[in-house]
Amino acid sequence: MKTLLRSAIAFAALTLSHPAAAAQYLVDHVAIDPAWNANQAPMKTDDPRLLGRVVQIGPHTLTTDATASACTAAGAARKITLGAWLSDTFATSGGRQPGEFGLDAYAHSLVDSRDYRCDTSDPSFGKATTAALSAGRVMLAWKNQEVLLMLRPVDATDRPHPAFACKDAYLPAEKTICSSLSLANWDRSVAAEYARVRSIAASTANGKPQGDLDGLRAEQTAWLKRRDSCGEHADCLLKAYRDRMQALADDAINGGAVASADDKAAANLDMQWYAQHLKGH
Repeated sequence: MKTLLRSAIAFAALTLSHPAAAAQYLVDHVAIDPAWNANQAPMKTDDPRLLGRVVQIGPHTLTTDATASACTAAGAARKITLGAWLSDTFATSGGRQPGEFGLDAYAHSLVDSRDYRCDTSDPSFGKATTAALSAGRVMLAWKNQEVLLMLRPVDATDRPHPAFACKDAYLPAEKTICSSLSLANWDRSVAAEYARVRSIAASTANGKPQGDLDGLRAEQTAWLKRRDSCGEHADCLLKAYRDRMQALADDAINGGAVASADDKAAANLDMQWYAQHLKGH
């Protein structure tokens, strides 16, 4: 983690600013508060729920396809050293030092920091804070998640590349995914997480698989049908990907076990949401 962050930033001791106009970024590294251990943290290093997500930062707003929550700037931007920003950002866990993230050489570098208050549609994304770095890079943290995101600007080389071949896309949902950087990145993330959960389920204990491989396959097939039922409606597709990613993360914690009765009830509610959403289109 330290090497990744150090090589990703490499910024000089300059005062840097947030963009005056709205700008798009991609999350290209997810670092976990080093005070947390694997059993406590709901997220992990380069967590697929956050890696690859699109973030848009404007003069007074911050939004991301990782959540439906929208964030509004809470006050003006302020100049602060990186060391003080990290200490403030992770204050609830005793404050972190730049050296813990491999950034000790930049402890006294000034950054342009801004705090955001987010709506309550997703409690896990309640408060956000950013620090503008060099080369257009930005650090972003949700204070109640104890994670640090490294953002890089979206550029002309960033094109939609989902896990499937777009040249073979024929369903409206597939074509919509192939036209969206956000949805294509989500598709790759979900595909990678599904492969990881299958690997967990296939691992053996006492000569037997730990998880239900047939159940996982059936669950994924059913989800793909729900996803494809969204057709060309991007907001429906985005919700489908978020829901599936969270379900897979839960499956991973359960050792590749398939959904519980409560999970299936929640999936039925999702189906009702999709149906209601599509009626108006």
